Amino acid sequence: MPEIRDALFTVYVAALLVVTMPPTWMVLLFLPRGRTADRLVRCWSRFIVRASGCRLHVTGADHLRGAGAVVLVSNHVSYIDSVVLMAAVPAEYRFVAEHGVLAWPLVGTAVRKAAHLTVDRGSRAARLACAGAMVETLRDGHSLLVYPEGRRSRKEGLLPFRLGAFRAAVDAGRPVVPITVRGTDAIVATDRLLVRRGPVDVIIHEPIAPMGRDRSEMVRIRRLARLQIASSLSS
Repeated sequence: MPEIRDALFTVYVAALLVVTMPPTWMVLLFLPRGRTADRLVRCWSRFIVRASGCRLHVTGADHLRGAGAVVLVSNHVSYIDSVVLMAAVPAEYRFVAEHGVLAWPLVGTAVRKAAHLTVDRGSRAARLACAGAMVETLRDGHSLLVYPEGRRSRKEGLLPFRLGAFRAAVDAGRPVVPITVRGTDAIVATDRLLVRRGPVDVIIHEPIAPMGRDRSEMVRIRRLARLQIASSLSS
């Protein structure tokens, strides 16, 4: 029966997390902040995805070769999207996450140690500071990954994209690379307690390079990025 199968899979995934997360967290505590910690979290993510038995299919990885620092923008439908992206995207980058994740057990440590950026969207000063940090990060040669919807879209479909990621790309003169994630909402659904094994597709689209430095260029790139992601979700 599907319910029994999902219950067994949920217990298996829970056991995987219980066994692997505490030692990973302990190692993170003693690692310096930066690349080494980030690579450890990526290795853990790849292991969890493989061990779960959920097929991960990645297309378009060649679009990141030789691209330099870029702004990756992805749709966001599930709690596990970040783990999947860390396992799937063959490039180093820094997430731009809501500051609330810093209070999450284990996750907060990983975010701080891997030098990801956080922003308090309820504070204008914090948003401005994060916007500056995003541009500086890109100019220093580090890529960013942003969920431009600002939150998980759940069942509403693809939400409108906020302008912040595209403003940073234009201000720094760096391309935007749209990414489509499909299947994670079927594995961890908001209206279901049990976890369900299933396939995941990650589609890395062609970079969109800015051709100007004004607001209209930010809006143009935002529109194109959203169209590419929406098209892949509906196909």
